[in-house]
Amino acid sequence: GLSCLLYALPSLYARRHSYHYFAASYALITITSFFSDTSFFYHIVNDKYLGLITICDRWAASTGVILNVCLIFKEFARNFVSFHLVIEVFIILIALKVFSISRDSSRRGVWGWQWCFYHTLWHLITVPGAVYGIYVDNLNYA
Repeated sequence: GLSCLLYALPSLYARRHSYHYFAASYALITITSFFSDTSFFYHIVNDKYLGLITICDRWAASTGVILNVCLIFKEFARNFVSFHLVIEVFIILIALKVFSISRDSSRRGVWGWQWCFYHTLWHLITVPGAVYGIYVDNLNYA
C-alpha cells in the first residue's frame, strides 16, 4: 500500500516540467492505487466498493502505461534507436515481468509476502521508469 504513494513522484516531476496530462494521470494513479491495494489487502473499505476502486485503479494505471509507451514511440520516431530508448524498453520489460509474477501469485491465491514483494517491486521499477520517460522527452524537446 505505501509503495503506491511513490507514484506522487512522477506526478510532481511531470508538473514541474509542464507535462500536465502526466501529472494529473500520476496523481490519480497515486490515489486509486493506494486505496485499491490497501483496501484489498487490509479490507479497509466495504467489499461492495472494492470492485469500483479496483476498476478505477486499473483504468488509471492503464492510462499511465499508455502515456509512457507514447513517450517511447516518440523517442523511437525521433532517434530511431538510442541509448535512452534501450533503457526505457529495458525498464518496461522488467516491469512487465515483475507484474506478471505478481499477477501469477494472486491468481494462485498466494497473498502473503510473495504478492507484496513483487507488487512493491513493480512500483519501485515503474516509478523511476515514468520519471525517466519524462526526463528523456524533456531532453529532446526542451
